[in-house]
Amino acid sequence: MFKKLGMQIVIITSICIAVVVAIMLTVTIVAFHSYNDSIMLERAVVGMQVLEDTVEDEIGNLEDAFSMFKEDGDFRDAAVAADEAVLKSYMQRELPGDDFYMILGDKTGAITYKSANYPLKSFDYTQVANGKTIKGVARCDDELVAMYASYVKDQDGQEFMMCLGFTMEATDWLDEVMKISNCDATVWNWNIRYATTLKRDNGERATGTDLNEDVAEAVLNKDGKYEGQHDVVDRHYYVSYQTMKDYDGNIVGAYWAGADARDADAEFGSVTAIAITIGVIGALGIAVFIFIFCMKRVTQPLAHAEEYADEMLKGQLATT
Repeated sequence: MFKKLGMQIVIITSICIAVVVAIMLTVTIVAFHSYNDSIMLERAVVGMQVLEDTVEDEIGNLEDAFSMFKEDGDFRDAAVAADEAVLKSYMQRELPGDDFYMILGDKTGAITYKSANYPLKSFDYTQVANGKTIKGVARCDDELVAMYASYVKDQDGQEFMMCLGFTMEATDWLDEVMKISNCDATVWNWNIRYATTLKRDNGERATGTDLNEDVAEAVLNKDGKYEGQHDVVDRHYYVSYQTMKDYDGNIVGAYWAGADARDADAEFGSVTAIAITIGVIGALGIAVFIFIFCMKRVTQPLAHAEEYADEMLKGQLATT
């Protein structure tokens, strides 16, 4: 009887240890999953900030080039004369690539020169000719651009309106954002995915899709932000959205950055496997230790006690 009691104690103790270990593993895995979610969401938030900062940096580069051009006498001569060859050489030197453009106009705002890749059709430059400096994002003709525009008038009487800009539909700068932030990035032209690093299964950029209604309500209608998780182009992402405003403070779209949940799933799976392995090995080790300990400290003494009890029942009271 006492031997059976000892074994029952060992078994019950081992089961209790296994339950405790299982609970500890579950709590650890749940806690890590929550921590992993917060880390991935923070990555998306940082990616969105990198995207915003990159746009600001590009606009700053446009302003720097503008300042350099207006201080150059040869450039001013070329601008007044609308000398295409000279103007192109300046652009290629300071703002290389097909994503950048230049517009020149007279004091009425009428365009006298524009780059071949100029994307807008009906932007009103009379406000610039009237002395307003434009610095920021602009939305016109269903296009999004970033620009720096102002009126130039030197001491020799040369004057003209000049605008430098780049189309936000370009992808090279977005790809650079992705490299820096390790997040996918998108620019929304109002509620349409205008430019993105996201690609469909066929390799094409996933542009032209509509913004989620809940996100649109938070970002476009309420001038706010949206952070969370949802599916994008058939993949799960941790996402961060932020309102995009133009140079006058009007909402024209949104910035988006997303951290691919597959990265989190892979890390979570790896950590879970390690935790389970450690837990199982630990539980087995503790169970073996408890078994040996109980055998020596509980089961064997109980067995001896049972023998003594049997002898006492037989009347061998002198047994020592």
